[in-house]
Amino acid sequence: MWSRNIYLGEMRLTRRSFIGFGLALVAVLVTFAAFTDLIISNEDLAGLLESYPQALLDAFNFDIAAFTSFEGWMGSEPYVFYVLLLSIFGILQALGSISKELDQRTGEFLFSQPVSRPRIFLSKVLSGLTQLTVLFLLSALVAWLAGHLAAEVTNPTGLFLLFAAGYLIAIGFSGIGYLLTPLFNASRSATALGIGIVLGSFVLDAFSKVSDKVNWLGYFSLFQLYDVHGLLAAKRLPLWPSLFVCILFVLGVGAGLWLFRQKDILH
Repeated sequence: MWSRNIYLGEMRLTRRSFIGFGLALVAVLVTFAAFTDLIISNEDLAGLLESYPQALLDAFNFDIAAFTSFEGWMGSEPYVFYVLLLSIFGILQALGSISKELDQRTGEFLFSQPVSRPRIFLSKVLSGLTQLTVLFLLSALVAWLAGHLAAEVTNPTGLFLLFAAGYLIAIGFSGIGYLLTPLFNASRSATALGIGIVLGSFVLDAFSKVSDKVNWLGYFSLFQLYDVHGLLAAKRLPLWPSLFVCILFVLGVGAGLWLFRQKDILH
């Protein structure tokens, strides 16, 4: 139940953000890929990493034992930046889907059309999910190509699943965004909240690794759902974390749709 016109209109309205984040992802992945030889052939790297706090290394998935391949390197700092960028894009697209219409005073025209609110909302959800999926596939393709140019991709399945895990995390954040978007009338406030939620989740994940006494903080972070280096070895996505983010997305969309139907858009 969606409207083709609303879907295409949303794709046009958000194309600048989509292109901007796409270019940022490509730039980040290509830049990190260019350092592959320096990382996997650096015998002094282990000693250097020992000087950093272990919690910081864990937050960015630094594992010297994995730095023997392109996939192992991409599963560390590059993966973290990829997930951060993709998740911020996903939650901002979701949070802005309704709030920007109200903020820019285009909502009255949009919602007065002979299209039901559920069709409008779900059309925007489909648009955001389409763009998020394209960015995920683009990132995986760029990483695979960059890997072949910079070194050698010995585990293409694991590399793809690594990016798929980040994509699923971003979908979880999108679900949170769709839940919250009817509550905002100002896109700036929604943008600030979206970035804060993603960065806050990352900080919780980092703090949870400081000590066993605070590892419970990780339960409130989507960044802890996947063991990236374990994923590369297993060559499959774990079922329960993947099911959890899908349920979170569906519940977020459902709750957001309910709130949107109750909202008085004239005030």
